[in-house]
Amino acid sequence: MGLIDYIKGIVKDTGENFIVVENNGIGYRIFTSMNTIGEISDGDELKIYADMVVREDDISLYGFYDKSELKMFRMLNKVNGIGSKLALAVLSTIDYNDVARCIALSDSASLTSVSGVGKKTAQRIILDLKDKVIKEFGEMDMPESVRQGRNLPSKGENRDAVDALMALGYGRTDASTAVQSVYEEGMKAQTIIKEALKTLLKR
Repeated sequence: MGLIDYIKGIVKDTGENFIVVENNGIGYRIFTSMNTIGEISDGDELKIYADMVVREDDISLYGFYDKSELKMFRMLNKVNGIGSKLALAVLSTIDYNDVARCIALSDSASLTSVSGVGKKTAQRIILDLKDKVIKEFGEMDMPESVRQGRNLPSKGENRDAVDALMALGYGRTDASTAVQSVYEEGMKAQTIIKEALKTLLKR
Protein backbone atom coordinates (compact mmCIF):
# COMPACT_ATOMS: atom_id res chain seq x y z
CA MET A 1 0.00 0.00 0.00
CA GLY A 2 1.18 3.52 -0.76
CA LEU A 3 1.03 6.73 1.22
CA ILE A 4 -2.26 7.85 -0.37
CA ASP A 5 -5.51 5.94 0.11
CA TYR A 6 -7.90 8.39 -1.51
CA ILE A 7 -8.19 12.02 -2.61
CA LYS A 8 -11.31 14.09 -2.09
CA GLY A 9 -11.80 17.28 -4.07
CA ILE A 10 -13.26 19.07 -7.08
CA VAL A 11 -12.77 17.84 -10.66
CA LYS A 12 -11.14 20.69 -12.56
CA ASP A 13 -10.27 18.96 -15.82
CA THR A 14 -10.68 15.66 -17.63
CA GLY A 15 -8.52 14.21 -20.38
CA GLU A 16 -8.38 11.06 -22.45
CA ASN A 17 -6.94 9.02 -19.59
CA PHE A 18 -6.69 11.39 -16.63
CA ILE A 19 -8.56 13.81 -14.42
CA VAL A 20 -7.34 16.79 -12.40
CA VAL A 21 -8.71 16.98 -8.87
CA GLU A 22 -8.16 20.12 -6.79
CA ASN A 23 -7.75 19.79 -3.04
CA ASN A 24 -6.61 22.69 -0.82
CA GLY A 25 -5.30 24.65 -3.79
CA ILE A 26 -3.32 21.75 -5.25
CA GLY A 27 -4.34 20.12 -8.53
CA TYR A 28 -3.61 16.41 -8.62
CA ARG A 29 -3.31 14.81 -12.06
CA ILE A 30 -4.70 11.30 -11.63
CA PHE A 31 -4.53 8.74 -14.41
CA THR A 32 -7.73 6.75 -14.58
CA SER A 33 -9.88 4.48 -16.74
CA MET A 34 -12.61 5.39 -19.20
CA ASN A 35 -15.00 3.67 -16.80
CA THR A 36 -14.20 6.24 -14.09
CA ILE A 37 -14.09 9.18 -16.51
CA GLY A 38 -17.55 8.22 -17.72
CA GLU A 39 -18.90 8.60 -14.18
CA ILE A 40 -17.75 12.18 -13.57
CA SER A 41 -17.90 15.69 -15.02
CA ASP A 42 -15.90 18.88 -14.51
CA GLY A 43 -16.99 20.59 -11.32
CA ASP A 44 -18.01 17.39 -9.54
CA GLU A 45 -16.93 16.89 -5.96
CA LEU A 46 -15.71 13.35 -5.57
CA LYS A 47 -13.70 10.89 -3.57
CA ILE A 48 -11.31 8.91 -5.72
CA TYR A 49 -9.38 5.89 -4.48
CA ALA A 50 -5.76 6.30 -5.47
CA ASP A 51 -2.45 4.51 -5.79
CA MET A 52 0.95 6.18 -6.09
CA VAL A 53 3.19 4.43 -8.61
CA VAL A 54 6.88 5.22 -8.16
CA ARG A 55 9.49 4.49 -10.82
CA GLU A 56 13.08 5.61 -11.18
CA ASP A 57 12.19 8.52 -13.45
CA ASP A 58 8.57 9.20 -12.56
CA ILE A 59 5.97 9.38 -9.80
CA SER A 60 2.37 9.08 -10.94
CA LEU A 61 -1.06 8.85 -9.34
CA TYR A 62 -3.63 6.34 -10.55
CA GLY A 63 -7.12 6.54 -9.16
CA PHE A 64 -10.60 5.09 -9.60
CA TYR A 65 -14.15 5.96 -8.65
CA ASP A 66 -14.74 2.42 -7.41
CA LYS A 67 -12.46 0.81 -4.83
CA SER A 68 -12.84 -2.59 -6.50
CA GLU A 69 -11.51 -1.16 -9.75
CA LEU A 70 -8.44 0.07 -7.87
CA LYS A 71 -8.04 -3.42 -6.43
CA MET A 72 -8.07 -4.90 -9.94
CA PHE A 73 -5.58 -2.28 -11.14
CA ARG A 74 -3.17 -3.20 -8.36
CA MET A 75 -3.49 -6.89 -9.18
CA LEU A 76 -2.82 -6.33 -12.88
CA ASN A 77 0.05 -3.97 -12.15
CA LYS A 78 1.87 -6.71 -10.22
CA VAL A 79 1.87 -9.14 -13.15
CA ASN A 80 5.32 -9.37 -14.69
CA GLY A 81 5.47 -7.42 -17.93
CA ILE A 82 2.20 -5.56 -17.46
CA GLY A 83 2.95 -2.28 -15.71
CA SER A 84 0.62 0.54 -14.78
CA LYS A 85 -0.03 1.87 -18.30
CA LEU A 86 -1.08 -1.48 -19.72
CA ALA A 87 -3.10 -2.25 -16.58
CA LEU A 88 -4.96 1.02 -17.17
CA ALA A 89 -5.49 0.14 -20.84
CA VAL A 90 -7.08 -3.15 -19.79
CA LEU A 91 -9.50 -1.38 -17.44
CA SER A 92 -10.31 1.26 -20.07
CA THR A 93 -11.19 -1.43 -22.61
CA ILE A 94 -12.97 -3.96 -20.38
CA ASP A 95 -15.03 -3.19 -17.27
CA TYR A 96 -13.21 -4.43 -14.18
CA ASN A 97 -16.03 -6.87 -13.35
CA ASP A 98 -15.65 -8.41 -16.80
CA VAL A 99 -11.86 -8.49 -16.41
CA ALA A 100 -12.36 -10.54 -13.26
CA ARG A 101 -14.72 -12.90 -15.05
CA CYS A 102 -12.34 -13.27 -18.01
CA ILE A 103 -9.52 -14.23 -15.65
CA ALA A 104 -11.67 -16.60 -13.59
CA LEU A 105 -13.01 -18.28 -16.73
CA SER A 106 -9.55 -18.43 -18.41
CA ASP A 107 -10.97 -16.35 -21.26
CA SER A 108 -7.69 -15.20 -22.81
CA ALA A 109 -9.37 -14.28 -26.12
CA SER A 110 -11.35 -11.44 -24.52
CA LEU A 111 -8.24 -10.10 -22.81
CA THR A 112 -6.41 -9.96 -26.14
CA SER A 113 -9.00 -7.45 -27.34
CA VAL A 114 -6.94 -4.90 -25.38
CA SER A 115 -4.29 -3.17 -27.48
CA GLY A 116 -0.89 -4.33 -26.23
CA VAL A 117 -2.14 -7.59 -24.71
CA GLY A 118 -1.11 -10.56 -26.83
CA LYS A 119 -1.93 -14.21 -26.30
CA LYS A 120 1.11 -14.88 -24.09
CA THR A 121 0.45 -11.80 -21.96
CA ALA A 122 -3.21 -12.76 -21.52
CA GLN A 123 -2.21 -16.28 -20.48
CA ARG A 124 0.29 -14.84 -17.98
CA ILE A 125 -2.42 -12.62 -16.47
CA ILE A 126 -4.70 -15.62 -16.05
CA LEU A 127 -1.95 -17.84 -14.65
CA ASP A 128 -0.82 -15.24 -12.11
CA LEU A 129 -4.21 -13.89 -11.05
CA LYS A 130 -6.88 -16.58 -11.43
CA ASP A 131 -6.74 -17.86 -7.83
CA LYS A 132 -6.44 -14.32 -6.45
CA VAL A 133 -9.38 -13.05 -8.51
CA ILE A 134 -11.64 -15.90 -7.44
CA LYS A 135 -10.71 -15.19 -3.83
CA GLU A 136 -11.00 -11.40 -3.97
CA PHE A 137 -14.01 -11.13 -6.30
CA GLY A 138 -15.77 -14.32 -5.25
CA GLU A 139 -18.91 -12.42 -4.27
CA MET A 140 -19.46 -11.41 -7.89
CA ASP A 141 -22.05 -12.98 -10.18
CA MET A 142 -19.70 -15.80 -11.08
CA PRO A 143 -20.63 -19.44 -11.54
CA GLU A 144 -20.40 -21.50 -8.36
CA SER A 145 -18.25 -24.04 -10.18
CA VAL A 146 -15.67 -21.34 -10.84
CA ARG A 147 -15.69 -20.07 -7.25
CA GLN A 148 -15.30 -23.62 -5.92
CA GLY A 149 -12.82 -24.67 -8.61
CA ARG A 150 -14.75 -27.85 -9.44
CA ASN A 151 -16.66 -29.49 -12.31
CA LEU A 152 -14.92 -27.49 -15.00
CA PRO A 153 -15.46 -28.69 -18.57
CA SER A 154 -12.56 -29.86 -20.66
CA LYS A 155 -10.97 -27.29 -22.95
CA GLY A 156 -12.48 -28.95 -26.04
CA GLU A 157 -16.02 -29.04 -24.67
CA ASN A 158 -15.72 -25.53 -23.33
CA ARG A 159 -14.34 -24.12 -26.57
CA ASP A 160 -16.90 -25.83 -28.78
CA ALA A 161 -19.82 -24.70 -26.62
CA VAL A 162 -18.59 -21.13 -26.31
CA ASP A 163 -17.86 -20.90 -30.06
CA ALA A 164 -21.36 -22.18 -30.87
CA LEU A 165 -22.98 -19.62 -28.58
CA MET A 166 -20.87 -16.82 -30.04
CA ALA A 167 -21.99 -17.90 -33.53
CA LEU A 168 -25.54 -17.28 -32.30
CA GLY A 169 -24.60 -13.70 -31.41
CA TYR A 170 -23.68 -13.91 -27.73
CA GLY A 171 -20.54 -12.21 -26.40
CA ARG A 172 -17.61 -14.36 -25.34
CA THR A 173 -17.85 -13.44 -21.65
CA ASP A 174 -21.62 -14.13 -21.49
CA ALA A 175 -21.17 -17.38 -23.38
CA SER A 176 -18.31 -18.53 -21.13
CA THR A 177 -20.23 -17.65 -17.98
CA ALA A 178 -23.31 -19.56 -19.15
CA VAL A 179 -21.25 -22.62 -20.09
CA GLN A 180 -19.54 -22.71 -16.72
CA SER A 181 -22.82 -22.26 -14.85
CA VAL A 182 -24.55 -25.29 -16.39
CA TYR A 183 -21.68 -27.75 -16.77
CA GLU A 184 -21.77 -31.06 -14.97
CA GLU A 185 -19.13 -33.73 -15.19
CA GLY A 186 -19.44 -35.88 -18.30
CA MET A 187 -21.64 -33.48 -20.28
CA LYS A 188 -21.07 -33.31 -24.03
CA ALA A 189 -20.76 -30.04 -25.90
CA GLN A 190 -24.23 -30.35 -27.48
CA THR A 191 -25.88 -30.73 -24.08
CA ILE A 192 -23.83 -27.87 -22.62
CA ILE A 193 -24.97 -25.60 -25.46
CA LYS A 194 -28.62 -26.54 -24.96
CA GLU A 195 -28.53 -25.88 -21.21
CA ALA A 196 -26.46 -22.71 -21.57
CA LEU A 197 -28.99 -21.33 -24.05
CA LYS A 198 -31.75 -21.83 -21.49
CA THR A 199 -29.73 -19.75 -19.01
CA LEU A 200 -29.01 -17.00 -21.53
CA LEU A 201 -32.64 -16.77 -22.68
CA LYS A 202 -33.78 -16.16 -19.08
CA ARG A 203 -31.69 -12.97 -18.83
